[in-house]
Amino acid sequence: MTTRRTVRDTNIVPFPICNPHGRAAERPREYVEATAQCLEREEGREKIHREAIAAWADYQATGQHVTGAEADAWLARLEAGDDAEPPQPRTTLAIRDLHVDFPPRTR
Repeated sequence: MTTRRTVRDTNIVPFPICNPHGRAAERPREYVEATAQCLEREEGREKIHREAIAAWADYQATGQHVTGAEADAWLARLEAGDDAEPPQPRTTLAIRDLHVDFPPRTR
């Protein structure tokens, strides 16, 4: 009589990738955990990237921004425990909205 190994009995877990024989491959538990952690980090990076792209598109559309110095001062007040309001965004004309006609060059 043979006994069948279970996930609880071993340090091996089924991994959802199939091997060439069409069966689920078995990977060490540490491998699966490391893969899950790597995916979490990559998803976090992707979320930050999407937020940055959205912020850039918003800036291009509205021109509203705060300077780095204003943001640093606000964050310093928050870190010190003050209940500080965020700085008011300022609006500037976006570079893409500028149109300058240069005279033709003469020699």
